[in-house]
Amino acid sequence: MVGAPQISPSRQCTRDAPELNLCKAGAMRAEPQLRVRVVGDEIVVTLPGYHYAVTYFKPSQGTRLIARNSPITDDPRITMKKSEFLARAWKLANAKARDLGWIV
Repeated sequence: MVGAPQISPSRQCTRDAPELNLCKAGAMRAEPQLRVRVVGDEIVVTLPGYHYAVTYFKPSQGTRLIARNSPITDDPRITMKKSEFLARAWKLANAKARDLGWIV
């Protein structure tokens, strides 16, 4: 096609789906961005657009966060596994809880 810019597969991958992490191996990939929200006495971490979400709370007599409503299976639409999501979500939730003074 005359006049149409040619986009290499790796540029196409990062341009069209940087947050999806769905590109072929070897192509440049951006990390999916998790969202952290505080809702009352809970911290909710989600991966927008996917079935990954987990809620953390601190029991009244506890010294650490407890997870609930975590994903049961991997979301087949993304290469990030449930275990990877939960590991990243836990780190983000703990950082937020420290910022809020909920944990030390």
